[in-house]
Amino acid sequence: MVKWGPPQLIEAIRAGYAQRAGTATPYPDFHDIRAMVKAIMYERQGRNDDSLIEILRDLSEFNQFWKHGDTIAPLERLTNRTLLIDVHAMPVLKGTGGISGD
Repeated sequence: MVKWGPPQLIEAIRAGYAQRAGTATPYPDFHDIRAMVKAIMYERQGRNDDSLIEILRDLSEFNQFWKHGDTIAPLERLTNRTLLIDVHAMPVLKGTGGISGD
């Protein structure tokens, strides 16, 4: 049994960047990362969806974050901004956390 952790998630994020390299938007969104996680760690190993996939599904489907195809460009830098992100409707709240630039 393979346990999920930061190294596997980092692998999926790197694969998302590799897939988008050379395009007009050379960075993945949450849809891309979710697809990479499913392909790399779940479908290849025959694993069932778990809380990681549920969290990534929520992040990609609740329209809280920028995604490819949006008409508004993503923020260039998050470190010089204050953000308030409403996640109260997400069913998997225990798996999400706050990130502070301070």
